[in-house]
Amino acid sequence: MTTEEKRAIKPAGEKADPFGKGYVRPTRSEAEKSAAKFYELVAYLRAKRNLTWQRLGEQLGIDASNATRRINGHSLGDDERRLVLHYIYDESKLISDPAGSEIAAIRDNLYYSLADFYGIKPTSQDNVRAHCLGTYQLWRHSVEDAGEYVHGRLDFFENEETGALCARMIQPRKGRDFMRPSTEEVVGYLFRVADMYAMLLRDIANNDLRITIFPRFRMENIGTDKNPNSVFPGTKSHMVHMEGFGMGVDGNNLFVSPVYLELVDDKDELEQLTGKLDVVPESAAPPRIVSKLKRMPIIVK
Repeated sequence: MTTEEKRAIKPAGEKADPFGKGYVRPTRSEAEKSAAKFYELVAYLRAKRNLTWQRLGEQLGIDASNATRRINGHSLGDDERRLVLHYIYDESKLISDPAGSEIAAIRDNLYYSLADFYGIKPTSQDNVRAHCLGTYQLWRHSVEDAGEYVHGRLDFFENEETGALCARMIQPRKGRDFMRPSTEEVVGYLFRVADMYAMLLRDIANNDLRITIFPRFRMENIGTDKNPNSVFPGTKSHMVHMEGFGMGVDGNNLFVSPVYLELVDDKDELEQLTGKLDVVPESAAPPRIVSKLKRMPIIVK
């Protein structure tokens, strides 16, 4: 008897795990098309994800004993199998999120999960809040048109209910040349990681992914003591410039672009900012901004 054959022999009373290492469970599409794959998926979830007979019976409108009999007998109809699959994938989240509604009920759960994942200390994030809250004008290359630049608005703010440090970015395009106006809005969170700042964002219209990392930044003393029209009272040390790189999905494009942020702390400039936001040609962008962004050209694939 070979070594492999000896290893394959299970001790008396020990059953082989049919869903052990190397097992690949059926997909939803396979379970919808094949009754055999459906019952295989249910068996896997009963063994690994706590899919009980009682829960199955509730979806089918029968008691647990009847659910046991009919599923073990492979006697569910097409509509009944669809009901169970809807529960598995859309209601209980047994496939992708065993904790289901417990996690969804936590406000800003992604923010705190990421902070825990990267080992970000509460004191560090509180310093980010103190130094970065406010409105910034954003500049980056346009993904759609070469030689044009996005002039947008980015707000960092604290969710007072959860304490999460949030980001909201608006990037409008004014209507011209037979093109309708449009506004791109993305939301997410700001973190300080490894002595850099990072934003994780999503487009609210289509959930496209955006990630921006700022390895360069500058703090200055600002406030009404230096500028009576400042939005910040007194004197405080605050972030005024941030430079980095953004990567994201824009429709069918994957793009990488340098990104430049500049704090807007003058009340008059803040009131006028919305009217200035647009996608503009290079000739309409400040030369110093163009120079900064051209250090690294846009990459689109």
